[in-house]
Amino acid sequence: MQNVYCWLSTRILLAHRIACSSRIQQLAYGIAIALNSLNLGLPQETNSSSTEIPKDELFRNEVAPILSKHCFPCHGGEGIEGGYSVANFEMLMRAGDSERPAIVPGHPEKSELLRRLQSADPDERMPPESSALDSKQVEAVTRWIQAGALVPKELEQTRMNEIWPLESQRFWPTHYAHPFPIQCIALNVLKRPSVWFAGYGEILQFDLYEGKLLRRLATYGPHISCIASDPKEQRLLISCGIAGESAALQQLHLDSPSDNLEMVTPLGDLSPAIAFSPDSRQALIATQAGEMLHLNWNSIHLSPEISRYSPHADSILALAWSSDQSNILTASRDRTARLYRASGLETIANFDRHERAVGGTAFIQGHPVTLDENGRLRLWANDESGRVISELSGWPHFLQPLSSSGNSVFVVAGSDIESANLDISQADDGKDEAGQPKKKTVMRLTSRPPLIAQDAELTSVAALGSCIVAGDSTGNVWYWEFDQNGEELIFRNTFYALP
Repeated sequence: MQNVYCWLSTRILLAHRIACSSRIQQLAYGIAIALNSLNLGLPQETNSSSTEIPKDELFRNEVAPILSKHCFPCHGGEGIEGGYSVANFEMLMRAGDSERPAIVPGHPEKSELLRRLQSADPDERMPPESSALDSKQVEAVTRWIQAGALVPKELEQTRMNEIWPLESQRFWPTHYAHPFPIQCIALNVLKRPSVWFAGYGEILQFDLYEGKLLRRLATYGPHISCIASDPKEQRLLISCGIAGESAALQQLHLDSPSDNLEMVTPLGDLSPAIAFSPDSRQALIATQAGEMLHLNWNSIHLSPEISRYSPHADSILALAWSSDQSNILTASRDRTARLYRASGLETIANFDRHERAVGGTAFIQGHPVTLDENGRLRLWANDESGRVISELSGWPHFLQPLSSSGNSVFVVAGSDIESANLDISQADDGKDEAGQPKKKTVMRLTSRPPLIAQDAELTSVAALGSCIVAGDSTGNVWYWEFDQNGEELIFRNTFYALP
């Protein structure tokens, strides 16, 4: 029997795609996932109990994920219910207000936790306000307690929701039997240009010149919402998981021979946006709950320090850094965009003139640029005034991310990539007190000819340096490059990018 679960879970992902895709893209994405999931190539479902797991790894691979999902929300924070905490293994083993031993190693029948998980009494059964654990989940907890309730020593103090199974399920198809939309895309250009993009449960890397597959790496979950490569091309960050259930932020060290994706931090849901700082030492992660994670690396191979901020009342959909790394721009479904000083995240301005949700952000010449759901592209003053300097209308009326390079911004619009330049000129501004002519600087957004991908429905775009790449709904990558003067974009290559 094919992995029908993958097909069903993608229905949830489509709800998330509504925030960033046109209706045609949503439909193409859903159909492609369904066809590839039900066709030959995806791994068969397996019964986890048929594979022998070492006794000291039962907790990591089976029990911790159950407790994290079903118990941690009420028993993992500061205000724990019933005086019982599952915040980590040490707390898990302590009794709650009932003073009955929560877990008695080797004796499931004496363990209060297991009794509550199986209780038929609605006043006692845990979790209380959702479905009871199924028989396989209860059996997993029972088996772990019976085996001695062992835990690897390095996990004794680890927070329950930060414990990951040693090996994630392999989701990707060995061969994509049907076209698959390229929804997330990132560029590497410092050496030989290559492109990274999301498949189903994997990320893939292709050489841009030859269209040659370089790497396929399995992710934590089948759904991937965004990929970002830092400017110095030291690491990739990937938001992946199962839409609406659980997600993780993973990283890949690009200068390492290892192809292993490391866990960085759990995410409550798939992230809508990731943005690296120009010096590659910091990154911002957007969340569906309006929270923003700030990651700071002291060393390329060390874990980052993570800080959390809540700048918006609804989902953060887009993030951007200024080129001098002094400012940060955020945009949200709450119809606002906000400009911050990167140091200390002090608010500079609140751009609240949008009539609809804001899905795109960028900086051009240090000035913030936003794109909202009404298709209005705005250039804002880089100060506390919140003033609009220039505006273009008629851009895509969907929540599309912006990509920028030099003086230009780019966005997907059907079979085209719409783009605009920032033109800066001098104009007469009367005379000064001495009667001498004055000049003022005039900044204006101007549309430039679109990039056209013939007979293709484009789904994603990325710009870096002189390179522009786009993915389409049938698994093709399109590649353009600026000329030596940085003015004209020249078409270089297109290729089918699925194994």
